[in-house]
Formats: sequence, structure tokens, C-alpha cells
Amino acid sequence: MRVAWHPERDEFVKASDVEKEYGEKTADDEDTFEKPPARCRVCGRSLTLVRGRPKIVAHFRHPALLYCPTKEMARAPYLRLRPVDPDPEAGARLRRIVAERWLELYNELQLLVPYFSLQEFRTLLRRATTQRMWEYRGLQFEQVARTLVMLADYSPSTGDPGRKFWFRFWYDHGIRDIADLWIRPTDPPRLFRASFEPPAKIGGRPAYEDVIAIKDDWKQPEWVPPLRQSQIEETERWLVRFW
Repeated sequence: MRVAWHPERDEFVKASDVEKEYGEKTADDEDTFEKPPARCRVCGRSLTLVRGRPKIVAHFRHPALLYCPTKEMARAPYLRLRPVDPDPEAGARLRRIVAERWLELYNELQLLVPYFSLQEFRTLLRRATTQRMWEYRGLQFEQVARTLVMLADYSPSTGDPGRKFWFRFWYDHGIRDIADLWIRPTDPPRLFRASFEPPAKIGGRPAYEDVIAIKDDWKQPEWVPPLRQSQIEETERWLVRFW
């Protein structure tokens, strides 16, 4: 990434500017000189500076084994990993519960995702089914919304009218697998919601450098528009066909 928190000041800074500010080694001989680490805007942990070279732009990076959503492969546990020990019977039961209580689930997702749409709801159900998310052992209906929300980005084009920003969710760095959300005997994991400016390029996705805000304790909307009866009936017909 090219932008992070300044190593010593409470402000954002480009990697190229850190390179200019701290320059080359200035300590006396036999002294160990290390530039102070910058901090990641996403996970808050330290970053090291990679100096610019003729074919490489100066940038920051995490240590190789450190988990952070800014690392492309870090998205794999949420978006690509299927259950290693699936429970098809439990998955079938959970699908039936979702079909019966889908409106309750939809309303909960509306509180998580600003201007959440029926189009996005269907997308999440399709992805969860393709990836066999329902078959994770121990997954309960009460945990479904905060698991589903990880399976997509939420752009202005897919949301209901009024959405201006692009939203993306992730859990704190200790969560490396969807199943960690409910099987670990620890405090409830922190869910983060990031807001991005939508990319200008059609079909583009925002980079983490373009983040506007990251929150783990955001205000719930005071009111969300209820679905019309025709939308409810159409969704129920779709669920019958899909399920």
C-alpha cells in the first residue's frame, strides 16, 4: 500500500514522503538505524517502508505472515474457503430456517449494510449456497447475517437508491476462518465496516488506499424502508425456486 499513518504524527502519509523525510542511513557507524514503522490504516499494525526503485514505486508492507485484509490473499478465508468438515444435514435444516425467517435475516442485513437491496440479498444467498456456507458445523441462524455480510462488496450500483459509498466488511485479525466466528471461546470478534469512494473506472474496485472511514461501532439507521408486499411475495417465490 502507498498510504499509511505517519510513524510519529497522527496523520496520513505517502510512502514516498516517508522515504524523503527519513532519507538514507544517518546513524554513526556500528549503530543500528531503523526507520520508525508506519501504521496500517486498516488493521492498525506496523508497516515497513519499501524504498522506490526504477521499476518499483515506494510502498509500505506488512511482515509476510501477518494477517491483514489489505493483503489480497487475506480475503481467501472468507471468500473462497469451503467447510473442511461439512455437515450437510445441518446445512439443509439451516436453509429451511432461512427460507422461513428470510425477512428477519433481510432486516438484520439492512442494519449492517446501508441501503441494502434485495438484489444484494439474493447474491449473498447464491454465494453462500455455492460455497456451501450453510454446512459449516455449529453455524446457527443468529450468526448467519454477520457471516453472509463477508461474502460480497457493496457498491452504489448494487444498493438501493441513496447509497453514495462503497462498503466492505472484515473481522479483526484473529479471525482466519469463517468458523472462528462462532467456535472460538473468546469475546465476540469485532466486525469492521469500511467506506470507500467508488472508483471512477467502470468495473473497478476501490483500493484500500481509497478508504474514507473504518468503523467497528457504527450507528444503526433509525429507520429503514420496509419492503412492499409485492417485493415480499416475489422474494418468497424466488426462494421456492432457488431452494
